[in-house]
Amino acid sequence: TGYRVNRLMALGMGVGVVNFEGGSFLPIYLDLSGDLMRSRVTPHFHISGGYAFAVITNWPNAQIEVVLYTFAALGYKIHTQGNLEWTVMGGYKFQQASERPNNFFGGVPGENNLRDVEYQGLTLQISVGF
Repeated sequence: TGYRVNRLMALGMGVGVVNFEGGSFLPIYLDLSGDLMRSRVTPHFHISGGYAFAVITNWPNAQIEVVLYTFAALGYKIHTQGNLEWTVMGGYKFQQASERPNNFFGGVPGENNLRDVEYQGLTLQISVGF
């Protein structure tokens, strides 16, 4: 959901599902997006940032703490008749998490056993807006 300031800029917030090798995460984020020109075909940008929560992890012997989530993309938007618009973007997603082993599987009781883990990847996004 969001608010379109004008044709060149929109502010919003969202919820999604992101899958990495470590499992599935539920990001809650704020985003800023916009067109760079006032034309039918225009360069387009998108930036998001927030936190993601582990929904499913591939490590049964560890807990994943709250994750920092960022996404940035550039591409093109095509405005067609009415309010319909098509967007094609390439981007980069990055998540930084902390993994804490369960004490039963090797964690040392009473010690801070946090290990930083980074998930990152290139994305291709194709969307239709109205």
